[in-house]
Amino acid sequence: MINRIRDIRKQKNMTLAEVAAACDPPTTAQTIGRLETGMRNLSLTWMNRIGAALGVDPELLVKGENEGTPKLVARLTESGAEALAAPRDAILPADLGGEAPLLCLSVEVPQGEYRAGDQLWLRQLPPEDAPKIINRDVLVPRSGGRFAFGRLIDRQGSMVGLLPPEPGNGRSWSTSQRGWPWRRCLSASFERAMNRLLSIATLYPNGHQPRFGTFVARQMEALAARKEWDVTVINPIGVPPVPMGRYKPLAAAAVTAVEQDVIVHRPRFTLIPAVGGPFNPGMIVRAVLPLARRLHALAPFDLVDAQFFYPDGPAAARIASELGLPLSIKARGADISLWGHKAYALRKMRHAARQAAGLLAVSKALADDMAEIGLPREKITVHYTGLDRSLFRPLGRKRSCRRMAEELGLPMPESAPLIATVGALIPRKGQQYVIRALARMPSVHLALVGGGPDRAALEKFAAEAGLTDRVHFLGLLDHASLPIVLSAADAMVLPSASEGLANAWVEALACGTPLIITDAGGARELVTSPQAGRIVPRDPDAIARALEDLLSDPPSPEAVAECVAQFSWEANAEALSAYYDRLLAAG
Repeated sequence: MINRIRDIRKQKNMTLAEVAAACDPPTTAQTIGRLETGMRNLSLTWMNRIGAALGVDPELLVKGENEGTPKLVARLTESGAEALAAPRDAILPADLGGEAPLLCLSVEVPQGEYRAGDQLWLRQLPPEDAPKIINRDVLVPRSGGRFAFGRLIDRQGSMVGLLPPEPGNGRSWSTSQRGWPWRRCLSASFERAMNRLLSIATLYPNGHQPRFGTFVARQMEALAARKEWDVTVINPIGVPPVPMGRYKPLAAAAVTAVEQDVIVHRPRFTLIPAVGGPFNPGMIVRAVLPLARRLHALAPFDLVDAQFFYPDGPAAARIASELGLPLSIKARGADISLWGHKAYALRKMRHAARQAAGLLAVSKALADDMAEIGLPREKITVHYTGLDRSLFRPLGRKRSCRRMAEELGLPMPESAPLIATVGALIPRKGQQYVIRALARMPSVHLALVGGGPDRAALEKFAAEAGLTDRVHFLGLLDHASLPIVLSAADAMVLPSASEGLANAWVEALACGTPLIITDAGGARELVTSPQAGRIVPRDPDAIARALEDLLSDPPSPEAVAECVAQFSWEANAEALSAYYDRLLAAG
């Protein structure tokens, strides 16, 4: 047997004295030196003590005469994976088992989720094992003794598609994509017993619209984190044949990425602005189907899912049919209240619903609305939204008001009541009714969170009403800032004409802020007690009266937050996983 103590100690940059001090009980540097040079017998007791001091399994301190040594073959630098001039012996921290040879990649600068000093242990796999390592990190040999390192997302013949990690710390992967010649793939991941989901989602964040459909992204990321479903999202981005104006940055955002362990492909489809509604499902299919077929051939999917009923649902139905897979479609609100009342869209939606193995609705009220337009009620499962409980919680009104002044540039008079309205600035959300109600409440301020085409009209309306100093347009806020505004507010007011079950409702309640909302969608599924707020007509006077009522007898933030104690992204993902499992079990 060959003693490896010295090799392991050197690799860990420890001196004899440091190893001796780390032993339990401590010993001397001279003793460690004699043990590693063979001048003293290496007993089982000494192996256990020294193995613990070095942080390795004791059996790794020795190896057989004919036993192969794993090799360090490459290092990960700012410019990517670089081959070493000559492979060096590497010391495994533990016995990983398996028969395939192990190689090592050393991380020298932070890359993606890897830190400087990390070692990635890789097992050599043949090309036909590619389906086992989709969405896993791989090291691929290139010509001239070079390597490529990144997340395996695609394969086309002899080419593989990799996404390299971003420099610095973080979990997202960069959005550049290249194909590398396939030879043999070295991967730290092995075969997983997971079902594979292909989700079609036009409603999804991208580099140009980072707040667009964030609740869909959080849902998919939470599902992927459970390690029961491997999730691939295709997020088709519609742009005109010649993208100009506001479509130019959107076209530039049509890039593939790995985001929180979810592969997101973003193909472009041809959009005809203003009149393209009837054609969008077909255009999406034309752009997405070749990609879906290729990905399915590489690593077969088990289920196709659509995250919005139109145009996603009819497009996903065609793709599921072509792949021979079961289909699920989720309704979220506007897809039913808007598209469900357009004859050309409703025909396609009904056809897709008949094909689907199951349908989802974000509230019981929306499920009833779906049935009213002819979608099969017996297929519908209610699937409530999720919530990031680490962000959305009561932060304290006074403290939040101070943070709002410091971080958002919105100082508030200490005694002035504040209401918040969170939602896109569009007629359906009803911000104009809130501004009109404000005119009836002289001391109240309004913080409007969101962006949209109505902003200029709302600013003009507030100015004409003499309310410019009390109506504050905050624009789009990220998730870290939104809880500050909600916790500072005395109420969140959103007089929508229609909703499914608004995420803003749930997030406000979680921050301890009661609601004043209209009887839209799942409003009565959330506002079930006075602590949760008030349901009012879409009328400025009714909004003002409800606010006066809440201000005169405010509920405690803790009591308000308890109204949504059942909401979390973990619960959302658990319910979604169980629903998908039922669809597969039903055949």
